[in-house]
Amino acid sequence: MRRLKALLTDLDGTLYREARYEAEIKRLTLEIVAEHLGVSIDEARRRLEEARRKLVTLTLSLEEVGVPRERFYEELSRRLRYRELLKPDPRIAELLNEVRRRGYKVAIITNSGRPHALRTMEALGVPLNAVDALVTSSDVSRPKIDPEPYVKGLRLLSVEACEALYMGDRVEGEVKPAKELGMTTVLVSGTPVESPWVDFVIDSPFKVLGVLEELEARPHQRT
Repeated sequence: MRRLKALLTDLDGTLYREARYEAEIKRLTLEIVAEHLGVSIDEARRRLEEARRKLVTLTLSLEEVGVPRERFYEELSRRLRYRELLKPDPRIAELLNEVRRRGYKVAIITNSGRPHALRTMEALGVPLNAVDALVTSSDVSRPKIDPEPYVKGLRLLSVEACEALYMGDRVEGEVKPAKELGMTTVLVSGTPVESPWVDFVIDSPFKVLGVLEELEARPHQRT
């Protein structure tokens, strides 16, 4: 195989998990959607669940039910108590810096809007300069599961899909599109998963270094 040159990774649910933070985002999502549409919380939940059955991701589902994603993420970033719900985790920045120290480029590809993504990273203690590129739903016309964010990330890193490893926490929502583009894929999951879209399964993002080492040990294709 061709030598890998880059790691593209999801942010939420992949580089970190925090149950209280996730629960508050779900609560605020229903609150914001209900207010925007002028419906009850229960009706907002019903509409979002129906949209997600078809579109998989929250970000795509928001626009399906009539809530512009930019407006949603701006409002979410105003209401969410980031520093109360997220604690700095120096291991994340250390991981990203170590991947780069080993010669790989790194990009975060997230469906969060840029204001929300930046405040999440700040609360986690991950500076923007810990990565070579950040692609959010604010930066593309169509977020994941569309290929556009992945393609933009690859372009910003100046690498081809076959030279990149993608790490995410959902098969259908993000790993599958990366695999379809030609990337090697790793799923962060606490349970075993068998899927044609998944090349590796790890139970912690910090084990991605081992995946990179395993891939480096394989014979490389000459270019």
